[in-house]
Amino acid sequence: MTTLPPIEAVLFDWDGTLMNTKDALLQTYRDVSAQLYGDIDPWDPDEMNEVLQLRAREAFLIVAGGDEERAARVAELFGDAYAVNQESAEAFPGVADGLRRLAALGVRLGVATSKARSRFEADAERAGVRDLLEVAVTGDDVQQAKPAPEPVTAAVDALGLEASRCAYVGDGPNDVLASRAAGTVTIGVEYGFHPDEMRAAGPDLTVTDFAALVDAVARSRSVAA
Repeated sequence: MTTLPPIEAVLFDWDGTLMNTKDALLQTYRDVSAQLYGDIDPWDPDEMNEVLQLRAREAFLIVAGGDEERAARVAELFGDAYAVNQESAEAFPGVADGLRRLAALGVRLGVATSKARSRFEADAERAGVRDLLEVAVTGDDVQQAKPAPEPVTAAVDALGLEASRCAYVGDGPNDVLASRAAGTVTIGVEYGFHPDEMRAAGPDLTVTDFAALVDAVARSRSVAA
């Protein structure tokens, strides 16, 4: 069993970690593709797997084939389509209760995501967890998105804590790389969008479900006490 150092705060990726938005995101890209290209699935699975790990501005440029003007059109269409499709997104099992349990333990909570601010806020309110998150750094708030450490570092700095006393939780390799570069404890969730790639990146700990994550953080704090 991996023993974590005492954790004072837990920061999370959003899509694929706290929120199951995969179907909503894929349907949105299909809707955009149908309008732009007349084809609902012009990309192979590996391309879409890459796109789902990126911040919107980088993802849209890929979807647009590198054309800046078309990428702007993708952004416009994506925003409209996701506003409809995100109604089907929901938090992963145990997330809401698990966040409340962490908060009750005195753990400070936050998010560092590549998602746009407006779409994150809508998701978080619908999931009923926004009031539990002390800090939220989105793709709109940083110059460099993950795998650069800037989003995680910005969230740690906002909390005023040492990075080594914070954990960053994500489902993909970009999360692991960003967390490691930021100096936080790195935890990967195996139920997310990119489990194989996440494990290959070598997080400090992997968990099969959200309850196991909460238990691991709780143990770290009980040992410290």
